[in-house]
Amino acid sequence: MKSFLSLVLALLLAVTVTGFADSNVDAKKYDTSNPLPLLRGDEEVNVPVDMPGFTPRVGELDELIGDTLIVGFSAWDAQHNGSSGRMIGFYPGSGDDWEAYVVYSKLDGISTANPRHVHYTRVMDDGQGGLMMAPNPSQVCETDYRSGYTTLVFDYENNVGYPTFHVAENNGDDFVAAAVVQNPFVPTIFNSFDVPPYGDVERIWPHSVFGTTNHVHMIMHESRQDDATAVTAASYFRFIPDPVTGTMTPDMSDGEQFIFPEIMMNISTDLTVDMTGDNLALGMAVSRFATIGEDFREPGADDQVNNDLYIYLSDDAGETWDTDNPIDVTQFIPIQPAALPDTVTANQDTFRAYTDCSVIFDAENNLHAAFTVGEFYFYGYPGIPDLDATVTGRIFHHMERGDSSVWTQINNQPFVVRPEGWARTTDRPNLFYDMDTDILWCTFRAMDGGPDTTDFKTQADDLPYGNADIYVTASPPGQYNGLLWTKPINITNTIWTDPNVEPVPGQSQSESDPTIPLRCEGEYLMISYLKDLDPGTAIAGNDQAVGEMTQNPMVVQRVSKQMLLDMFDDNAEWQHNYPMHIDSTGFWQDPYDYEWEGQGGFYRPGSVGDASSSLQPHEIDLKQNYPNPFNPSTKIAFSLDRPANVKLAVYDVLGREVVTLLNRGMSAGSHNVLFLAEDLPSGVYFYKLNANGTEKTRKMVLLK
Repeated sequence: MKSFLSLVLALLLAVTVTGFADSNVDAKKYDTSNPLPLLRGDEEVNVPVDMPGFTPRVGELDELIGDTLIVGFSAWDAQHNGSSGRMIGFYPGSGDDWEAYVVYSKLDGISTANPRHVHYTRVMDDGQGGLMMAPNPSQVCETDYRSGYTTLVFDYENNVGYPTFHVAENNGDDFVAAAVVQNPFVPTIFNSFDVPPYGDVERIWPHSVFGTTNHVHMIMHESRQDDATAVTAASYFRFIPDPVTGTMTPDMSDGEQFIFPEIMMNISTDLTVDMTGDNLALGMAVSRFATIGEDFREPGADDQVNNDLYIYLSDDAGETWDTDNPIDVTQFIPIQPAALPDTVTANQDTFRAYTDCSVIFDAENNLHAAFTVGEFYFYGYPGIPDLDATVTGRIFHHMERGDSSVWTQINNQPFVVRPEGWARTTDRPNLFYDMDTDILWCTFRAMDGGPDTTDFKTQADDLPYGNADIYVTASPPGQYNGLLWTKPINITNTIWTDPNVEPVPGQSQSESDPTIPLRCEGEYLMISYLKDLDPGTAIAGNDQAVGEMTQNPMVVQRVSKQMLLDMFDDNAEWQHNYPMHIDSTGFWQDPYDYEWEGQGGFYRPGSVGDASSSLQPHEIDLKQNYPNPFNPSTKIAFSLDRPANVKLAVYDVLGREVVTLLNRGMSAGSHNVLFLAEDLPSGVYFYKLNANGTEKTRKMVLLK
């Protein structure tokens, strides 16, 4: 656990392993003239794990797509109990020199009593259009007894990852949250740094993110003191990492953690940061019993399912947080028992936020949130007890438009199968905003309800436990960004196909915990997930365990963005919205009634350029840089109505060219360029865009 121990190990191992991490890095010399085609689902394929009777299912959309690679195995079949955060990072490199990094919690052996460790894995191109493990691919992040629930803090500019997790040094010890940095002398080991303790409560389950102010930001959860108390507090801490020295320096002005109000539901947070590094957003499910006193359970019972979603903001890189004015994302209308026997009035909203969310900033610093809701039936429904809840799931997207909140539905999954504990029939949204195209992507999972009932593990009592698949959807750039969502594409779509044999543990494939990098520019989406070989959470313990423990593959899947866009066009269907509130507050209805073909498909008019208008033929649009004034980086956005040879350059006040940012052919659509001015003096500068003979210029101010 301690960095001192890591340094001692470094000195002992240096003679034998120094340089191993870099060996064979350039050894891949393959013929790339005929790269392997991406799978569309209609070919014969090899299932990654040898399981007789189990094959990919080809749907109407040829839905099994992309390349997959198993990067490890773990018997721990719930990588997160709630929000997944980010477990994968991506460095685009140049051409085939990209790299992806994955972290996961590995339980050694089929017993919860065994040691558990966090593994850090690197994936690269195999030179033939596929994926391969990098040299020295899998590394254990610590040498303690028990660690887990990890997220990856990834510095996308410098290609450096910092895993965070909680860890106990010995069996029976309290857990502490920790961040690790690769040892600069022996790259096969990590130096570990604990978050300083605060009070006498364990602070665990960290979700973390890297900011361009060179901070590792961590949000942690109080460990529940007893099973009857669901309401806890969250705490924030930040480090300054230095990969050159292999250290993490605490950076809190008062030397202590920042504590949020004790109103949250544990394991529900997600943390994000904007391009400047100054603006942080923390999504958190908060107990409605703690905030408004809404208590429809027995006194003291678990409040896991009755929440709103709040977002807390910081505008100074986490130094301070505005805890007095959180954004109430869901704003659910409370039940009104006094209205009975009028059950409609008494019920009001029947959605409640689950412990599951994803938050991101886009290039214009608009804040997006995706979150899971479950549906409740409080009063007066025949056959359903009062104050009961189902596990039906919907995923919604939230954004602010002017002074109003707008909610749009991303996915809905009917209650036909039962998810495992800490889950809904559709859940685990993970958002990604593509700086290259302004497209907003979302990956999530959904429970498969058929048509073959042997597709999931049956139970003698109650409904069967579902077999989940991973889905991807997208929202177009421009004025419909976050409002229109395509019908989701199933990118795994696996099914048990032997009708004469019911699957036994080890023969199912139920995907869970999908995550996508916070930055994933380029041709592909990189997605990581766990493939549970026996649906249900076997590691829950006590009477909550479902299914048996199996050695489950940890998978990286690479999917072509253009192929997904083509499939969206083939499918030609938008997801219809659904009112989240009984009074339809914030309900957005497409003025074109979700028409696809007659309105230009995915790139509907108005999808490119300013939100208020669309580009006219043969136009280019150069937007004002953001932020402005800036120091030392700013984003420059522009749009093309057609492919063009583009030059984007920066000039000083005397008209001298300072730097050329772009000088190449580019596709139609929206594009973003990050301008880093560390070596320039303060002053006024101009940036000029020239595309196919059309020229536009804007002014910006560098203020140091």
